[in-house]
Amino acid sequence: MSVFMMGIGYLGATQYIPISLAVLIFYTCPFFVAIISRFTENEPITPRRLTAIIIAFIGLSLALKVQTTGGLQLLGIMYAVIAAIGFASFVTVSSLMLKTADPQAVLLHSMAGGTLLFVLFFVLTNGVEIIGTRTGWLKVSGSGIAIAFAYITFFAGMKIIGPVKATMILNIEPVLTICLAAILFGEHLANIQVFGAVLVIGGIVLITRTPKT
Repeated sequence: MSVFMMGIGYLGATQYIPISLAVLIFYTCPFFVAIISRFTENEPITPRRLTAIIIAFIGLSLALKVQTTGGLQLLGIMYAVIAAIGFASFVTVSSLMLKTADPQAVLLHSMAGGTLLFVLFFVLTNGVEIIGTRTGWLKVSGSGIAIAFAYITFFAGMKIIGPVKATMILNIEPVLTICLAAILFGEHLANIQVFGAVLVIGGIVLITRTPKT
């Protein structure tokens, strides 16, 4: 269910609000994970950890160059929040299950459940037309393989460093996206975006670095 919430919320948000804003709202998930993990795994919300999350979030907003010109539709914001909560619940529940269950089994059940709900959603909303062509199938298949690989590596990392740090490291994904866009497609990065990327990396380093005793 969490995987379905994340996917539908994220895709739904992009239909009503700018993609950059949808991404930024989605990446409030480290805040949710930190709060939930405080009770589920007894991970303290230390000043250092909270500072790192805030720094990374500010950096992300600068790197994405979020523009909110004109009126924003509340429905789009709600979709993005649902996606963030869905991902946060997925991370925290999976982290608890990984303590006793096999990682491959957890991943299989998560992906299978999410896939079935997506298929049902597509059928009910006539979304099957999107994958009615060979190109559509190739796109869906390629995305599925990439997502499966991402989840496998994410689960492996989360089992080692915990849900909060693992989720924080995900902040690097939008930064890598805009960097690849600049390298592969020649898009210009403004100085403020570069500064934002540095803040994101700084926040990740701050929360993952283990201070010497």
